[in-house]
Amino acid sequence: KEVRGNFDEGAPVRCLDEKGKVIAIGLTNYRSGDIEKIKGRHTTEIDKVLGHKHFDEVIHRNNLALLVEQEQIQQVQRKEAS
Repeated sequence: KEVRGNFDEGAPVRCLDEKGKVIAIGLTNYRSGDIEKIKGRHTTEIDKVLGHKHFDEVIHRNNLALLVEQEQIQQVQRKEAS
C-alpha cells in the first residue's frame, strides 16, 4: 500500500487496486504525510504516532464511493488474503 501525492484532510482521493485501476473515490480524514506515518498500524497507535487522533479510519465508508462491482471487490480481497 502506498500514498501518492500531497493532500490535506478532506481532500478527495482515488483508491487503486494492484493493477492501478481506480476502484473508489473517498474523502480522506488525514493528510498524506500523516497517512504515511500511520499506514499499517493499529488504530490504537494513531494518537501515539501523530499526537492526535480525530478518526479511526483514513477514509470512512460513509465518505467512500465504490466504482466497481461487489464481485470485483471480493476477487481483490481473496487475492490480498492469499
